[in-house]
Amino acid sequence: MSFASFSNYLFENEELGKKKGSKVGKIESIYGWIDYYYELSDDYPKGVLVDLGGFVYKQYRGKGKLKIMLKKLFSSVPPGTTVQMAVSNRHLMSMFKRLGFKKVKRIAYWGENSHAMESTVTPELIDSI
Repeated sequence: MSFASFSNYLFENEELGKKKGSKVGKIESIYGWIDYYYELSDDYPKGVLVDLGGFVYKQYRGKGKLKIMLKKLFSSVPPGTTVQMAVSNRHLMSMFKRLGFKKVKRIAYWGENSHAMESTVTPELIDSI
């Protein structure tokens, strides 16, 4: 399943967004937005946060504004939450590697992706952003 179809699936599938312990949401700011899916499940008892992508407005790119939005997103979930995302370019992949993210093959509820990365929300991760 491609990113676009997965994102559309989550936003159009009302049952998935209404599952107990789940949330489909958007972090918005003057800098842009990040769509996400959060769920508690047997596979992820501390929760999984799937970054569905986002956008930084052109005038704010390269100025650290994505990090501000990520800090807000990661601060909104409990410590221990698994964070998974597909990174769109090598610059972002490098940034997430510096933050401690590891390359993985699969993203929960999405499947395999060649640019998948994963980490765990910790106070240290939030402070490093």
